[in-house]
Amino acid sequence: MPMSRYSDSDHYIDEKTGVLKNRLGITTQAELEKAEASFASTRLYELFQTPLEGNFDFDHLKAIHRYIFKDLYEWAGQIRTVDIAKGGNSFAHHIHIETAAKFIFNKLADERFLIGMSKSDFYSTFRLG
Repeated sequence: MPMSRYSDSDHYIDEKTGVLKNRLGITTQAELEKAEASFASTRLYELFQTPLEGNFDFDHLKAIHRYIFKDLYEWAGQIRTVDIAKGGNSFAHHIHIETAAKFIFNKLADERFLIGMSKSDFYSTFRLG
């Protein structure tokens, strides 16, 4: 199998090409990156024009992800079932995603989704962690 940008033992990856399985049958990373950039930028523009209605919760985020990537990936908008690393960086362990998302979205709700927050208060939330 060619060197993959993702972790091994990943059922999202085509074993022959090392590229994410996709609806278009793309077999090279370069082609997939071009297609993803093209489709995602179009979908993001559409979302900017007509946002998806939702409650600004984890389900809403998954719906947005599904909308952006549905042209390429069958699994768009679903919680992944494997751990991944990309570019030398590991992402959250897949079994913790839902719990972490609930915590983050509850915290955002407690902060009124940052509505009306000044720029200095917004920036200080990152400094304080």
